[in-house]
Amino acid sequence: MVTRCATRMSIFSAALLLGGCFFEAGPGTARTEEDATQTTRAAGFHCRMDLMSGCIEAAIPPAPEVTVNGKPFFDANHLASEFQAVLADSAPTAQADLLAKGGKVEFLTRIDNKAFAKGFQIFIKGQTAHSADALATGGFLVHRIPEGAYNVRVQKLVKYKITQEPVPAGQDAAKEEVFCATLHAETNLEVYNAERVQHLFDDYELFLAECPR
Repeated sequence: MVTRCATRMSIFSAALLLGGCFFEAGPGTARTEEDATQTTRAAGFHCRMDLMSGCIEAAIPPAPEVTVNGKPFFDANHLASEFQAVLADSAPTAQADLLAKGGKVEFLTRIDNKAFAKGFQIFIKGQTAHSADALATGGFLVHRIPEGAYNVRVQKLVKYKITQEPVPAGQDAAKEEVFCATLHAETNLEVYNAERVQHLFDDYELFLAECPR
C-alpha cells in the first residue's frame, strides 16, 4: 500500500523535475524562465547550498488533492467545477445575491489542471526576503539562503464574473463587474546550513477583496 507521505513526495519530485523557479540569495529577484531552465539542467534538479547556507525546494501541484478553506478537491479541475460553492460560503453580499439569483461564475483566470500553477507569486521573508513568479509547472527552488526561520507564501489572483442568463433588461453583458479572489497558502520553514528543506503547497485559503487597480 502506498502511503500518503510517499504519494506526496512523488508528486513533489515530479513537479520539480518538470521545472522550477530559481532564486539566488542576496540582492535581486528571480532569474528569467530561460535562465531557470539552464540552471535546472546544470544543477540536476537540486537546490544549491553550502556550509554557510541552506536551500528550499517547494512545489505547487494541481493534483492529486487540493484543499481550499478546509474542503478537499480531487484536483484543480474539480476545484474549478466547485468554485461557485466555495465562493458562496464566503462571498460578500453583492456577489452572494447574484449567485442566489442563479448567477454563474465565469473565470477570467484559469485554475484547471493545466494552468493551476500559472500566475502564482512566491514571497519569502526571514533572514532575507525574496519574491518571484512561479513557472507554469509550479516547482521552485531557493538557493543559498542564510540559516534561520522563514515565512513562505504562494498566492494567485483569480479574476471572474458572475453572469446571469438571460441578461437582465438594460444590462450590458460585456460590462459585467469583474470580481477578484486570492488563493493563498503559507508555511513557516526552518532552514539550516548545508541542508535542504522541502515543502508541498496544497492547502489553500480563499481571500476575497477588490480587484487591484
